[in-house]
Amino acid sequence: MGVDLHPPHKVRCTYPDCLQRFDDVRGMKAHKINDPDHNYCKKCDVDCGGWDDFTQHKVEAMAPWLEGGVKRGTNENPKHIVCEFCGEDFKSFGGRELHRQQVSQA
Repeated sequence: MGVDLHPPHKVRCTYPDCLQRFDDVRGMKAHKINDPDHNYCKKCDVDCGGWDDFTQHKVEAMAPWLEGGVKRGTNENPKHIVCEFCGEDFKSFGGRELHRQQVSQA
């Protein structure tokens, strides 16, 4: 019996409807990042059920930094700064606020 040069993939994608398997967790996560049918947050390692769930996840992660939030003004930065209406990500709260002003004027 010869050596199997292509061992079976052992790590299954964590999305229930996806049947793909991978050699390791790293390959599986790369798949989830790049598959348009998956709404995977690589920053938090969270599988979301759809675009709305993904946006909600990011908004909830940002919530403590919003006006009146407990972390506003600390040296910590949120993992996500996002527009809660369209889901667009930003590098700063200033960028988010400018976006929201522009969108509301449209």
